[in-house]
Amino acid sequence: MVQRHMLVGDWSGGMMNGQGRYEWADGVVYSGSIVNNQLEGIGTYRWPDG
Repeated sequence: MVQRHMLVGDWSGGMMNGQGRYEWADGVVYSGSIVNNQLEGIGTYRWPDG
């Protein structure tokens, strides 16, 4: 089985910076601030089971 994750948002210098969304293969989603590919600042997590 192929497992994937996805990073969507603003890119600068080949790195994610600004507001974005990170989705893990297990269904967990982070939406919020990302600085140099790190989940930093204000954001929220959502788990598939609520």
